[in-house]
Amino acid sequence: MKKIIWIGSYMTDEQFANLPTKSTGQLSAFTSERSLVGGIDVNIENTDYTMDTIGVISGLSFPKAEMFIKQEKFQRKAGTYDVHSGFCNFPYINRFLRGKAYKKEVKRWYENNKNVDELVVYTYGVGIGKIKAAIWLKNHIPNCRIYTIIPDIPMFVNMKNSKVWNYLKKRSEIKTKRLFPVIDGFVLYSAPMADYFCLSPEKWMLMEGSISNEDINFVKNFEKKKPNENFVMMYSGAVDVARGMPQLLQAMKDLPDRDLELWLTGKGNYVEKVNAAAKEDSRIKYLGCLDTREEVLELEMQADLLLHIRVPDAPYAPYCFPSKVFEYLATGNKVASVIMAGIPEDYYKYMIPIENFSSEGIVNAVKFAKDNGNSKENGQEFVIENKNDVVQTKRMLDFAKVSS
Repeated sequence: MKKIIWIGSYMTDEQFANLPTKSTGQLSAFTSERSLVGGIDVNIENTDYTMDTIGVISGLSFPKAEMFIKQEKFQRKAGTYDVHSGFCNFPYINRFLRGKAYKKEVKRWYENNKNVDELVVYTYGVGIGKIKAAIWLKNHIPNCRIYTIIPDIPMFVNMKNSKVWNYLKKRSEIKTKRLFPVIDGFVLYSAPMADYFCLSPEKWMLMEGSISNEDINFVKNFEKKKPNENFVMMYSGAVDVARGMPQLLQAMKDLPDRDLELWLTGKGNYVEKVNAAAKEDSRIKYLGCLDTREEVLELEMQADLLLHIRVPDAPYAPYCFPSKVFEYLATGNKVASVIMAGIPEDYYKYMIPIENFSSEGIVNAVKFAKDNGNSKENGQEFVIENKNDVVQTKRMLDFAKVSS
């Protein structure tokens, strides 16, 4: 018997829809994990491998949510074992207890899988609790290999102006890196991560993420229809300073064309100012934080230009590949993007580069998109053919020496 186990926060569509609140980070992780798990499932059909998932779902702490999160067992498909671990959700200690919950669940899983011939463990993210759980399995199952997927660097996620907070994050990172020698390989979403973590070339592969079969089917079957004759630009994501909202709103002031519209979706620390700008300029439409991914995709399909903007010289910028790039390119619409070290150069064949990140840079990109037809190569075909979940996870499985 050969097994793959996924340690992360995998959720079904229904489970994600039932979350009481959804942050931008949760949506990104949910989309990525759903895509990768789905791709592995397709690749291991008709092989000797089966895959189970173990997850711990983070969210609001007590008293805004339940004090005790109950264990939930489910099956994402026939014959699989999938579980979300329970834990005490009291503020502050829940961060520690979520990590402990992973090991608790892998021990339970082990009781029914002691005699596996081969085990491949994927951890999604570098959370110390996930990696310790994976190492526990490696210590108890002889033929076990661990591969850690790194979509972002925790040190640069949810950064705060708190010396204590940042000290604790740095301390956690140092403790996690001490465990790296036990890990057999790393799947990085951006190449600069290898330098950050001092990884030797043979220990890692680049895989920027993937686009799911569900998203591909949605965009292929969607009947595009223009809501009006205006040139519609759209931004979807965190509505905050780090994502370039001040520059975007200034760009709208600098673009006098009355046939332009700007749609924004998401939430963040700049929503109040976006709403104020929308009251002054009827071309700006703030649509709030939408409930479903399908609603977002539907709007993106109707836009003429999709804007991927964020501060490109922020500390985290080299160490992430924005999943929005896949999502935007898959629509087949024009995409304008800032230039980031985390995005490989070949992607810019399919996007309009925002050469210098400023309101002027955004204005120039919008004017180019408005005045030129389909002057870029078809990014939709590039993403759907080369970056779909089956292709990308096949590369991951090959790297992990999982025989098909």
